[in-house]
Amino acid sequence: MTPHAHTIDDAAWKALGTILLVGHRGAGKSTLGKAVADRLGRPYFDLDIELERRTDTTPAQLLSRSRSEFRRRETQVLSELCNHQPAPIIACGGGTTVDPCQGLVVWLDREDWRGEVAHSDRPRVRPQMSEIEEWDWMEKTRPPQWLDISHLRLKIPRGRPAKRSARDLATYLRWAAVARRNKITARTWLVPAVCDDLERAVTGAYRFGMAGVELRSDVFAADSVPPQSSFLASLRHDDQNWLANFGNADAWDVDLRFASSVAQNEINTRPSRLIVSHHPERPKLAHLDELTDAADNLAESMGLTEDAVEIKYVPQVSTLDEFDILWDLTPRLRALREASTILAGGRRFAWSRPIFAAQNANNYLPVGLRGRSPDHPSALDFSEFLPHLAGPAPTVFDALLGSPVSASQGDLWHRRAGLETSTGAPGYLKIETGRGELDRTLRTLVELPIRGLSVTSPLKVEAAKSGLVDNFDALPAINTLRRHATGDAPWRGVDTDTEGMDASLYWLEERGVGPGRVVVFGRGGASHAVLRSLEGRGWTVAAHISARQGWLEKYRALSDIDLIVNAAGPQASRSENTPESRAWLDLHYTQVAPSPPDSIHLIGDLFFDAQARAQREFWSSGS
Repeated sequence: MTPHAHTIDDAAWKALGTILLVGHRGAGKSTLGKAVADRLGRPYFDLDIELERRTDTTPAQLLSRSRSEFRRRETQVLSELCNHQPAPIIACGGGTTVDPCQGLVVWLDREDWRGEVAHSDRPRVRPQMSEIEEWDWMEKTRPPQWLDISHLRLKIPRGRPAKRSARDLATYLRWAAVARRNKITARTWLVPAVCDDLERAVTGAYRFGMAGVELRSDVFAADSVPPQSSFLASLRHDDQNWLANFGNADAWDVDLRFASSVAQNEINTRPSRLIVSHHPERPKLAHLDELTDAADNLAESMGLTEDAVEIKYVPQVSTLDEFDILWDLTPRLRALREASTILAGGRRFAWSRPIFAAQNANNYLPVGLRGRSPDHPSALDFSEFLPHLAGPAPTVFDALLGSPVSASQGDLWHRRAGLETSTGAPGYLKIETGRGELDRTLRTLVELPIRGLSVTSPLKVEAAKSGLVDNFDALPAINTLRRHATGDAPWRGVDTDTEGMDASLYWLEERGVGPGRVVVFGRGGASHAVLRSLEGRGWTVAAHISARQGWLEKYRALSDIDLIVNAAGPQASRSENTPESRAWLDLHYTQVAPSPPDSIHLIGDLFFDAQARAQREFWSSGS
């Protein structure tokens, strides 16, 4: 439990409201819901059980009689539970119709839900289908619904213990409550992608303590009814009369392209605050003069004082060279007399937004999860931004470099650990970096408030060979870097994968597995640390197999194998040529294959926990 989790006030919990858990049968809604309710001191209800208690009929029986009546009664019971005080945690049925305005909706996205359902003693609700048909149908129809309604999404890999997942869920909920009192949250606007999202946006802005809702002219018509709560009216097309209906807005945001027209147009109603924004194709120094001149002219025409005018600069940024230009412009923008907002437009550099956020006059998030509105792509969503709102605004950051990085849970692990030990905990960024891009990225990051870096495959070997990295141990692969103040190389590197492997082997040895014969599958960056750890602990490598080569027939005959280490990632599935072993260790925690029969199976959680601890120690030792 984080220090500030103890001090969440009742008002914050009350504003957060009911917690609604959605997900497939077998996702752990009941198990995690009960555990987290106990942790947070909240009531807990299982919607199916409550429905049966109140109707004296099982959900399966209700469904068999009338699907429409079942849904009506289910909706009625859910509505009653949502009004319970104190606000409860509710595990919803897989097909429950959930209104995101009813509470905070959390999608438990469990990788191995099918296996859990297969062993469940709950009666099936669609006996007319085979199990496989029902599962395929659920997989096709349910996730799009949950993507559309959820505020947060917790991914649970195969093999992760319920206790650990419950801790992660409790962390997200505490952070969501804590976010209400964060200064960045109070300057963040929710942006509806469609008109139908307005009610949800208003509810969400209140729930999370945000500034309010942004109404954009390319979404809301001029005759739209403004909300009664705080809102920002943003002109994004050349129709100045659109603003006339939104004089009661907290502020107007006028795109630079239309600032001159608005200045010449006599609009009787107007807010007390003005934002002049620019969204160019790329950043340029000349844009600063354009913005300030337009702001001066428009403010004068509106009769506004200097302190009522703000600047917003959101150039599209698609290359590191363009980001460098934006970063060089940042001190000049911050030095303007107007309050400023700086954002890197586009998805590729969305990772930089938390760096700008603390000093921005305004920040922006979409309604719901980022992927729910493909026609309105967003840079970040509340779920991704939440770790940066969980405590004091970070002034320094650690980061993950690699490709892909979206599945990483390092932002949860490192931010939580930092908040448990320090009130000035670093933030954590996930920076997509492909092969051949490491050196160029390192040159950019050395100019930013970055303390340490975690490097994933396929960049670990690149890091060891880089002239920008002080590889003082002459390692063949490096996964951890920190800022280095002396010498020609601005980064210093070590390989903390060894600590991760040591922890995994110790766990196995404590359970009577090894030291013995081991097969290592994969020759990538992680395998170097794996081999060092195995040798150091007295294990014998019976075979070291290239993932590209795969499991050849000759490997089937290997005998007396105590352990197989999959150091090649999710793509390294087992085959008929895989030898039998007492244990199997996957050095990853997404897309985990089913455990081998009669074998101890260990996913990468233990490995990455130990690795992450060693990384934090290394990063902090240089500060």
